[in-house]
Amino acid sequence: MISSSPVRRFWLAAAALAAVCAFTGREWLIAWRTARADFAGHTADATAPRCASARSPDPITFGVAGSGALHGWYSASRNGATVIVLHGSGSTAASMVAEMCLLAGAGFGVLAYDSPGFGESPGHVRWADDEEAAFHRAVAWIEARDPMRPEAIGALGFSMGAYVLTCAVGREPRVGAVVLIASPDDLQRQILHESGSFPVLKWPAAYLASRYLRGLPADNRQPIDCISDISPRPLLMIRGVNDRVVPEAATTALYARARAPKDLWLVPSAGHGGYLEAAPHAYPEHLIGFFDRALRAAPGPRTSEPAHGGRSP
Repeated sequence: MISSSPVRRFWLAAAALAAVCAFTGREWLIAWRTARADFAGHTADATAPRCASARSPDPITFGVAGSGALHGWYSASRNGATVIVLHGSGSTAASMVAEMCLLAGAGFGVLAYDSPGFGESPGHVRWADDEEAAFHRAVAWIEARDPMRPEAIGALGFSMGAYVLTCAVGREPRVGAVVLIASPDDLQRQILHESGSFPVLKWPAAYLASRYLRGLPADNRQPIDCISDISPRPLLMIRGVNDRVVPEAATTALYARARAPKDLWLVPSAGHGGYLEAAPHAYPEHLIGFFDRALRAAPGPRTSEPAHGGRSP
């Protein structure tokens, strides 16, 4: 009589293989959905940024006329320096109201805009060329509106805004100082981190999702490749000690690759955001102090701009 052991072993192996395939497929689906969430736009935020101790920013549009114009908020400079502010994923420029108000209250000009595909700005979320082009258009808009020396334009990015800013600044000599807050170092590693456990299983899905959704070649540069290009301009990196969204390893790797002058501040008790609430005195001191030293060290603007930020007749 033929033994049933080989048949039994076959079905056990088939069942085990099916279980592995099902588990792997589930993990791939999680990674894919995580990637799609990172590339999803965000509808317009109807709440305008309001500052309690400074003039609230005014709504503006800039860039390509018509459907390609970017929407943003702008406060004119009173000290001869302006900072461009980039928001993260799943939000709009209005989410950076704390930073806008702190800078405006200290006399800095501020331009915060909705990244392409977010808020009232048209386009698609790519976290690549389109976002970098938007940043360059913001720099050009500031120069055209309030001509000033290149060293007087700063940039601040949060999360995926910092991700974009890291490489964009390397191609933008008109920017004199940079603040990166909670920046990922690599998109695929960030997707894997957000996806949870079993990164080895999820890596193929994260790779395909990042390439397919972005439509970019595999050799596209990441912040870990670009951050050294910020030097010799001053760089301040900020991270919440309790940040669970961006891994600590990303901050460590970026800071190690960056070149001087650079500084890293870890915000006690802060997570991924909420820095002003976690450090109501230290956060303004770090931001304002950094930009004050970096952007106002040289003589004033190239034009005869009056102190209130308006134009000379």
